[in-house]
Amino acid sequence: IESALEMNEQLSIESRKSIHQFLQQRANFEERSRRLIEDAPSDFEAWTNHCVVNQTPIDREAEYHLYGLCQGSLLLFGQYPFAMSGQVVEEMTANLSEETRGWMDDFMGTHFGSPGGSVLPKTILV
Repeated sequence: IESALEMNEQLSIESRKSIHQFLQQRANFEERSRRLIEDAPSDFEAWTNHCVVNQTPIDREAEYHLYGLCQGSLLLFGQYPFAMSGQVVEEMTANLSEETRGWMDDFMGTHFGSPGGSVLPKTILV
């Protein structure tokens, strides 16, 4: 949890506001969490089989991202875990500040750089 908070602090205030506004307008985390905690409290598949924003099945997506919040080796269920289609991630990250984009590029290059000089995706949300 601490590392997630530290990473969030690396985003510019403008970018944090943009992400928050996007998710508030497009996803209903409260209703989703309430329903899933009641119906499937620890079923990872149930929590991640559809995009949290547009509700499309992720197995029909060319690209998708999985998000989770862990404490040690435990996956915490509440607002997380969730899946988000690549298209939705692109929409959400389109308005991030240059400062945040630069930080994300540096972070990805440092921690997830791939052997052989493969090109990293242009937008990564951590």
